[in-house]
Amino acid sequence: GDAGSDLENTDSNVGAASPPSNESREIHISGSGSNPVWTPTSSPPSNVVAIQAERKKLMAKTCQRIRDGTQTFEFAPDTRGRRPDLVYNDEFKYIWCTVPKVASTSWKTVLVRLQRDFRSWPKQRQTAVLRHVKAEYNSKFNRLYKSGLSDTDIQYRLDNYHKFVFVREPLERLLSAYHHKFHVQGREKMWVEIARQIASKEHKHLHQGEHLDFQTFLTHLSKPGFIRNIHWENYYDSCLPCDIEYDFIGHYETLQTDANYVIENVTDIHKMAHFPQVVPSSAGSLYERSYQGIPAPLLKTIVDGYFAVDFEMFGYNSTDVLEHLGKL
Repeated sequence: GDAGSDLENTDSNVGAASPPSNESREIHISGSGSNPVWTPTSSPPSNVVAIQAERKKLMAKTCQRIRDGTQTFEFAPDTRGRRPDLVYNDEFKYIWCTVPKVASTSWKTVLVRLQRDFRSWPKQRQTAVLRHVKAEYNSKFNRLYKSGLSDTDIQYRLDNYHKFVFVREPLERLLSAYHHKFHVQGREKMWVEIARQIASKEHKHLHQGEHLDFQTFLTHLSKPGFIRNIHWENYYDSCLPCDIEYDFIGHYETLQTDANYVIENVTDIHKMAHFPQVVPSSAGSLYERSYQGIPAPLLKTIVDGYFAVDFEMFGYNSTDVLEHLGKL
């Protein structure tokens, strides 16, 4: 497919390639060439445990700086009272913070197999659900903050279940969200309306059938008071990593290794399902093509503003990213 669809495959199309049987299937993720600063790797890091310790240490250090005020992040809104989208399962004792555009649909096609109702359905129905897991099953997953549990029951699960989250280089995720929502799904009523609102706030008028352009989208996100949406909300707001102590922090760039580790070592998921085979895509020029024309000061505002906390907390070097994009 074209670079755009490759950028999306992990998040949109993997269901179609995941039959109920445990036979090995592949998913293609944007990789070699899409973001040369971080290229997805299929070779396992020598020590997942050591890498996890480093990731957790960095997260704890950033949270400590935020708490004691030694580091302030621009636009980081007050997160008190916010409720992240946490999917949980009492039988397998996991909690997963869903982050759109970071292999979330891939994870749903894995986790749906653990659901008791799904397991009882005939194969034909299972296959249909796996093909369109977002449309067919998304609302049926148990959500920690939407299932009527008492505060005590919520806290018990947070204290005792295995909690995991997956993140991705922030600018790559932003592009993935923009491309999917304003191009792939750009004619859907909801996204036409959001595109129109964003353009209007940036004093532009979108004609019938006209797409919101990427620079206008980024300009909008560079200002306080931008239109919030789970697809481009930062990880700090989406998953509250300073309030919830995650047992595993996965990276999209090491998706296969990290996902396999979660399934085999952090949870009991391996008894019922496995993560599809990840194949880095060679069609990855969309990242460079899209960011090429974006003015350097705008990129710096994005990286140093609302998304700065994500770069810092999850170990993505914003200087390297800006330096690379400056050479395009």
